[in-house]
Amino acid sequence: MAKANKKTPLAAPNYHWPILGHQSIKKYLAATLQKKTLTHAYLFYGQSHVGKYSVAIHFVASLFCKTNSGRPCWQCPTCKQILQQTHPDIYHISPEPDKKSISIEQIRKLQHSISLHSFLMNYKAIIIEEADNLTEEASNALLKTLEEPTEKTVIILIANFQESLPLTIRSRCQRIFFNILPTFQIENWLISRGVTASRARAIARYSNGKPGIAIQLASNLTPFEERKLHLDLLMHFFENKYINTLHYISDFIKNYTDNTNRATQDLLDSWIYLLRDALLIKISKQLTLNIPLHSILVTLSEKYSSNRLLKSINSIQASREYLDHFIKPQFVLEHLALTL
Repeated sequence: MAKANKKTPLAAPNYHWPILGHQSIKKYLAATLQKKTLTHAYLFYGQSHVGKYSVAIHFVASLFCKTNSGRPCWQCPTCKQILQQTHPDIYHISPEPDKKSISIEQIRKLQHSISLHSFLMNYKAIIIEEADNLTEEASNALLKTLEEPTEKTVIILIANFQESLPLTIRSRCQRIFFNILPTFQIENWLISRGVTASRARAIARYSNGKPGIAIQLASNLTPFEERKLHLDLLMHFFENKYINTLHYISDFIKNYTDNTNRATQDLLDSWIYLLRDALLIKISKQLTLNIPLHSILVTLSEKYSSNRLLKSINSIQASREYLDHFIKPQFVLEHLALTL
């Protein structure tokens, strides 16, 4: 009697993409590539700068790369086209430069494109950034595409908050949550790439668990200077009368006319971080010993009570949510000036 043939075990998926953190997510996606069990639609969600887009582009590149190694080589013509966003079968959708939302016209154009045959007789991939900024009409149009997926098409929606998307869309996607990373993980990663221990520690703390921010800080110190300006403005909010604060708000808005909403988001995120740091200093001044803003934060911590700092954090977090609901940044900051 002939022996039954043993199945050759599959090689371990090559999920070691050069992306900081998210090992379980990378391992899962690499396994779906290897086993050819891709879902037609994914929703990558989590805070900004945590690596959602980086994982998405490595996932797509691994699918298209001619080496078939489970990871992009970034050397073949296909990978180079992906880096340059010129690959004919990969579509990138995001709000147009002068718009806040993704329009129905953009989705309709996308639907027409994916209805055509693949240029290279292969997969088609769609990456929709800021998917939580789809208009209602665009969401309804996209829903039709999700309900009637085209063969060999992979759609990746990238969003900060899954709740901002209609349940009908969420339910048709494989949802993958990207969490912030532990500070020590970012610190060790920076040290392994030649950043000094003290600077790596400061950058890791500043990044608030967001590897994208850490990478920016490691290559460019200007964000440190920007956070110093953020702290100066926060002190004005605490110390000045409302009418004076309005002048500072007006100046801030004028400085960021090209992307006021994002600049205000970054400002409020910085304030939350800085106030939390001021609270930590009340426990021990050593907790922020290596941070360049240490002396100013000590002043802030000593001048205001824990209750005042906590109340301010809650007010800023509420203001951050107002921005997510498309309330104008100037109105948000002016209202916040009354509550701090």
